Amino acid sequence: MSTNTVFLMKKNGSFLKIGTIDDNTGTIVNVLGNMPYHLKKINDQILDYIKNVDSYSDNVDKIITSGDITCLIFKVLRWRRCTGFLVLQISNVGLRTLCYLYDKVVHNAVSFGTDIYHVKMDYIHKQIESSLKNNEKLKEIINNYLIKVRFGI
Repeated sequence: MSTNTVFLMKKNGSFLKIGTIDDNTGTIVNVLGNMPYHLKKINDQILDYIKNVDSYSDNVDKIITSGDITCLIFKVLRWRRCTGFLVLQISNVGLRTLCYLYDKVVHNAVSFGTDIYHVKMDYIHKQIESSLKNNEKLKEIINNYLIKVRFGI
């Protein structure tokens, strides 16, 4: 059953509930309360992007920023019962990749049975690796970050 909930896949494969999107009103509710301001703003912007994303593009390059945090949404993974959004996040803390999963039934996806509980971390890792090899904008952002971080003594 679709809950219109957005989750973040954690390192151990479990899910952190980020927010919900109401289909009727378009209202977005970010459920993470006690978090740094800029991280909340990033999640609000990602929720808004997910709410408004078109139904057909898989390779995207949406940049979102707040404070020292910059995120690049670079890939959309589509299944019948959920949608995944791969994100590169860069901040003063470092660089990491994330996967947001939107638990909503859509009618233009590849698989009829896949929901968030069927999405495996190995598959997400393969999609990230493939994107890192084939996405020139992603390579440029990572290289620029590494140059700045590794500069100096």
